[in-house]
Amino acid sequence: MTDLANKYRPTNFSEVRGNSSLKSIILRSLKKEDKPQCYILQGTRGCGKTTLARIMAEKLGAKGRDLKELNIASLRGIDTARSIEELVSYMPMDGGSKVIVLNEVHKATNEFFNAMLEILEEPPPNVYFILCTTEPHKVLPTIMSRCALRKFYVKPLKRREMQELVEEVLSEEDMEWKEKHIKQLVKMSEGIPREALILLDSLITLSGKRLTKAMDEIVRASDDLPIDLIRAINNKESWATIKVILKGLGEDIDVEQIRWKILKYMRKVLLDKPNAQTAFTIECFEDSFVESGLAGLYLACYKALNL
Repeated sequence: MTDLANKYRPTNFSEVRGNSSLKSIILRSLKKEDKPQCYILQGTRGCGKTTLARIMAEKLGAKGRDLKELNIASLRGIDTARSIEELVSYMPMDGGSKVIVLNEVHKATNEFFNAMLEILEEPPPNVYFILCTTEPHKVLPTIMSRCALRKFYVKPLKRREMQELVEEVLSEEDMEWKEKHIKQLVKMSEGIPREALILLDSLITLSGKRLTKAMDEIVRASDDLPIDLIRAINNKESWATIKVILKGLGEDIDVEQIRWKILKYMRKVLLDKPNAQTAFTIECFEDSFVESGLAGLYLACYKALNL
């Protein structure tokens, strides 16, 4: 059975919600005769960068084997750059062009970036690159300078747009939810469509008191506990106290979501009461937990507690 996030993943620009200005800019760019051969899509996790990249690839004429997606978080070195160089040297097999999508490109090594500079300098006329990143400031400036769309971001959906998405999916799945449950889900997803659909997928079989109880538990884990955690760190509570809160979060949490919530909270603290402790805590949580997972979260908490 297909999960909801994949089932309702947009396959064309008309299905993409929000980001209307960015969509218009992309479409105009793709219609040019002398269109750019390298694009960058920037934005927070789950906001639709890879989805947009796939739709762009289709518009650029890449089909089947001519669309290549690479996760640079795990394929980040010089060997990957060399394999890309070899890949682009061959003619397209199934369509009129080749499109290389580089996800998490900010994770690349300097050797990778330097090798890619040569490839991006003069790519073959039928080859296009789409770079996706949550942390554009870590991408080599000389790489960024070669990318179209570098001044634009893929933004999270507005609350109204997210509510429309959830209501439409519930209708398609022949499910009825109370308004308060829909609003809870919309609030928890923080404008990230993938997050909303993953949460909905885990709750869609529930109803009545079981749904209310499950929603309350998720709200507690996603909203209250991260705030309890950061307050405990700021108050220099014992590691035993921190450990209890971390265990309360569970092992199936989205560590990146927790990280973003902590950063959002600490940003407000820094504006209201700037101090070295707050600045250091932000530094502890500024790097992604995509690879390190729970270990990365635990380590960041430990560092922030022991300034």
